[in-house]
Amino acid sequence: SDDFSQGLDAYDFTRSAPFVSDGAKRDRLPWIGDLDWAGRNIYYAFKDFVAMPESLRMFAFHQNPEGYIWGTCYPENAQKPQISEYGYYESDIFSAWIVPTLADYLLFTDDKAFCKEIYKNIKDDVDYLWRFVEADGLFNQRYATSKGLWDHTLNDMGKFTYNNLIISEAFSEASYIAGQLGELDDEKEFLNRKNTVRNAIKKYLV
Repeated sequence: SDDFSQGLDAYDFTRSAPFVSDGAKRDRLPWIGDLDWAGRNIYYAFKDFVAMPESLRMFAFHQNPEGYIWGTCYPENAQKPQISEYGYYESDIFSAWIVPTLADYLLFTDDKAFCKEIYKNIKDDVDYLWRFVEADGLFNQRYATSKGLWDHTLNDMGKFTYNNLIISEAFSEASYIAGQLGELDDEKEFLNRKNTVRNAIKKYLV
């Protein structure tokens, strides 16, 4: 339905960097929860160390002022999220996945320069997640970002073992990243957060 007869002055053109998508049979978008699984395949099979950091840069850009990182995004998007904008898949679990994905990338590549580049994004994300760890040590999933892994609707509210395992793993991997970058105070703090949640899981959920 587009009419190009008057030229292209009314159209915007964008070009995205290389990124890891969900595949041609689906939506061809980057999904933060899938990057961790895809990473090692890319490193081993293709020796590609470009697509992953470019993908992570996209997600670092799609971080709202609260620290929450979107679960998926359009690579050509050029507008940063505003407060209380949680993207097209509102999931704290997905937001947390950027941390182990970066940790795995660091483990396989030793690319500390890139990790330093987006370290603040990682720190802001785990600080955001920590806000919802309550006095008993458990992460309490709120409604606004409560899409789970399988049901794809906003309803997984409360304190669940799986959610807390993912959150505690994010804290653990954030501690590893911080240690590798010489951020020793952060390394200790994130490890304490991991232990707080992991101990609460054993006490209340197992």
